[in-house]
Amino acid sequence: MLLALLSTVPIVVVVYQKASDQANLQEKRRLLACQQLAISCARDMERRSYGDIRNALSLFCEQLSDVSRIRLIRFDGLIIHESTKPGQEPEAAGSLGKNTIQIPVLRDSRAWGHLEASFKHDWSNSKLWTVFKSFILAIILNSFSFSLLLRRSLAVMDSSKAVPRRVRNTLDTIAGGVVITDPDSRIMMANEAFVLTTGRNREDLVGSSLESIPFRANSSLLPWDRAMQSLERCAGVTVELSLQGRGQMTFVVNANPIIDSNDKLAGAMISFEDVTTLEAQKQNLIEAMSELEKSKEQIQIQNARLNELASKDALTGCFNRRMLMERLEAGWQDYLKHDTSVNVVLLDVDHFKKLNDNYGHSVGDEVLKDVARVIQESVGDQGFVGRYGGEEFCVILTEMSAEAALEIAEGVRRAIQHNLAEPYRVTSSFGVSSCRLGAPTPHIMMEQSDQALYAAKQGGRNQVKLWSPEMADDAQPDAPKAPIINVPLTNQPISYQAIASLHTALAYRDADTALHSQRVSELSVALGRGLMPVNELYILEIAGLLHDIGKIGVPDSILLKPSRLDADEWKVMEAHAQIGVEILGSAFQCKPLVDIIRYHHVRYDGIGTPPGGPVGQDIPLGARIISIADAYDAMVSNRVYRKGQLPQEAFAELTRCAGSQFDPMLVERFVSMQVGWRPDSRYGNFDVQDSQAITIGHLTERTISAYEARDVKTLAESLDRLRTVGRQLDMPAITHLALELSKSIAGRDVDWDIVVPVLQDLVEMCLMIQRAHVREVASRPHTTLNCPQRDFYYHALQWDAEVLNNSSHAGSTSASLPKPSA
Repeated sequence: MLLALLSTVPIVVVVYQKASDQANLQEKRRLLACQQLAISCARDMERRSYGDIRNALSLFCEQLSDVSRIRLIRFDGLIIHESTKPGQEPEAAGSLGKNTIQIPVLRDSRAWGHLEASFKHDWSNSKLWTVFKSFILAIILNSFSFSLLLRRSLAVMDSSKAVPRRVRNTLDTIAGGVVITDPDSRIMMANEAFVLTTGRNREDLVGSSLESIPFRANSSLLPWDRAMQSLERCAGVTVELSLQGRGQMTFVVNANPIIDSNDKLAGAMISFEDVTTLEAQKQNLIEAMSELEKSKEQIQIQNARLNELASKDALTGCFNRRMLMERLEAGWQDYLKHDTSVNVVLLDVDHFKKLNDNYGHSVGDEVLKDVARVIQESVGDQGFVGRYGGEEFCVILTEMSAEAALEIAEGVRRAIQHNLAEPYRVTSSFGVSSCRLGAPTPHIMMEQSDQALYAAKQGGRNQVKLWSPEMADDAQPDAPKAPIINVPLTNQPISYQAIASLHTALAYRDADTALHSQRVSELSVALGRGLMPVNELYILEIAGLLHDIGKIGVPDSILLKPSRLDADEWKVMEAHAQIGVEILGSAFQCKPLVDIIRYHHVRYDGIGTPPGGPVGQDIPLGARIISIADAYDAMVSNRVYRKGQLPQEAFAELTRCAGSQFDPMLVERFVSMQVGWRPDSRYGNFDVQDSQAITIGHLTERTISAYEARDVKTLAESLDRLRTVGRQLDMPAITHLALELSKSIAGRDVDWDIVVPVLQDLVEMCLMIQRAHVREVASRPHTTLNCPQRDFYYHALQWDAEVLNNSSHAGSTSASLPKPSA
């Protein structure tokens, strides 16, 4: 400001000089005008033209704007004429102001009087006012010019010079961006990293506002503004920056206020850490984890779907025998704990064999499906409906009395008789038993319902019978018999939940073996019906499910070997029977069950049997039955090193070995019954079998669980199993992904974030296989009579193709498919 004042002095001097000149010039003009008026008045006076004098004075007063009064005064003071401006106060006579001019008027060369002209005082044209205005104007102009000059100077000044060079060099070595601002958020210094981040020149950045860079934060205040307002450090705030051509960047910002020696805010120091890559990886990881969780849920859904398909009867859609026994066991446990009721209704289609013989098996299949549909519609939510075997169905009814169960059975009987009267006049017979009728175990209750069913058939069929003690003595006297070893049964019940737990453990160990055990169990029960009572059939079913439980103790290198076993490996494999005996012997106090497992590999002719071991008919009946079912399923099932045989080829092999390896009577019965192997040419081929799909599902769940638990050992084992399955299915993608994942966890310190993308790809590949398999299984036309073995569908298609091929070579254009010979 002082500089501005000093700079105005020359201007004021010049203006004052010019104002003085203008004032003198104005005074001369006034004097000249008054002199001319005085001469004019003197001339008019000589002519005695006083009117012209008055007019001249008035005109003079009007024309000159600065004249306030004009007077003509005689020498004796007499005012001859006076003219004033309107609104002007005339001055007192004789008072001569600074702005009054007197000009003498001569007459005959003598002073006659004088002309007096008074002028207004014009402050706007005075020298002092002119100087004052000039001074003020100069002050304003100089102040404005000085402010512009100062701002320009500050703009071009390198403010970063205020920061020592060594500090600037140190800040330039920092990988993240660093900025120092003044209290108005103007950038005083920016290091090299920040300059590169923004893409601007350092000269453009310094002096500009940090607000001009489009940073965005979740809160309304940016972290540096918050720090300068609160005078506290603001750390760890995430901000985003979007620049054209560079996309969106993410930074973690720390802002510290700078306080001067007077405890006043001097600016802020702000650091920018570029976490764009980390943020992108974080988002990818979150998405991958989300996809992995969805895949896990889908795997569980697919496994549940597969388990549901495995628990349903292929033809009728009812639950199979295994699920029936599980539900019966659960109802019995509720009865023991809570004193609830459980009832069993067993029904059989009357004259079903005659219907099959007269109309063919396809008609029999349709009748069984219709019967199952009517039963399910009649029972509804009141009970659990399953196919017990062949043309027999079972309904388990809980939380009701035996009389109520009898009424439901009667309603089902009437529905079948009424709805299926045309065209085959289908009727059915029913046997009902209840826990309230004295059965000590659920299996005895099942046998009681079987005895009541036999009584209904003997009484004329198409009726319902409730079990009574008298029926036990008359039960099935004409049923086909085979030599049976009478083994005393233990009274201790065997929990089906415990059986299911052991079977589930076997499924997690090797799903192929578990499914093979299910098929053997159902084939064994079908073969054993009519040869033993229901309670012994139950033990036989358990033995079928657990006959290979000892394989839990066989190493993977042998159990999962994709080729034939050598002699030493066979010795290890054959030890699984003894391992199974030890497992079941310690788990259940049931000698018949243990004996079946112990002797089911013993040859009928005794070759290779240890001294003192059973031979021929001395071998337990259950062991002889399971031996046949086990051998048959092994022959018709696919292996990695070979394809399964056709059913008729397996029948031929069983017949060839009858009397040496197998009981000849049981082989003849097995072949003639045609239980579970009649092919259906409508089934298509799918490369992945049920057992393989379930194996993939279990292994995938186990892999995900091991990853979530960070269990490296279990994860490595699951991946090794998946590689084996991938090789078996000829799916190199699964094998490759499992191998890559194994390499990722092979080190001491596992980077679990790197594992996620590969694991997600592996899970998605396994899930794709399960989806395709579930769709394929769900689309199968379940019309095969009592056919729980899914492997037979593949053999049926092969058999049909061979028959059609042979027929085409023989020149036949329309050959019907023959049934497999017994």
